[in-house]
Amino acid sequence: DQPYEAPDNPDVVVKTVEKSVPECIEQIVQVMQQKEILPRRQEEEGTGELFVAREMVEEVRAEAKKMPGLEVSEVDLQWVQVLSEGWARPLKGFMREKQFLQSQHFNCLLDSAVINQSVPIVLAVTTKDMQRVEGNTDLVLRYRGVAKAVLRNVEFYEHRKEERCARQFGTTNPNHPYIKQVM
Repeated sequence: DQPYEAPDNPDVVVKTVEKSVPECIEQIVQVMQQKEILPRRQEEEGTGELFVAREMVEEVRAEAKKMPGLEVSEVDLQWVQVLSEGWARPLKGFMREKQFLQSQHFNCLLDSAVINQSVPIVLAVTTKDMQRVEGNTDLVLRYRGVAKAVLRNVEFYEHRKEERCARQFGTTNPNHPYIKQVM
């Protein structure tokens, strides 16, 4: 083993005795962003999690009891989990039409940066349900009658199921297992 040789001109000096681990990490990340080794992140993005703050849970639950709602499938509920935990960041909920079209035509989102997103994350709603909740900006999503999520500022648009299947799976064969779910 060779003895440690301190660099003559370090890019960053981290004083680990004086700072916490998160502060040290932040210092290193900032230097790497300044040198364009890492891309700059949007500060408001945070973790991407979409959970209700603990102190507001009861208030939102009471509000959800009065909201019109939609019953969702198990697959939809799994997408709610993906979105709520921030795994589909930068999405802040199910895709709006612009995001859906970008995903379908370019396999990525193009708003704040180019972000790979070839799988559309949408909540398909029947015409009957859409007409029932029309005019409401906020909706509660229920699974087996239990409130699971609140959607704010909802946007309805044509689903374009055939196009989605053709672009995503390369076929519109109704016997394909995932196409059966979409159609």
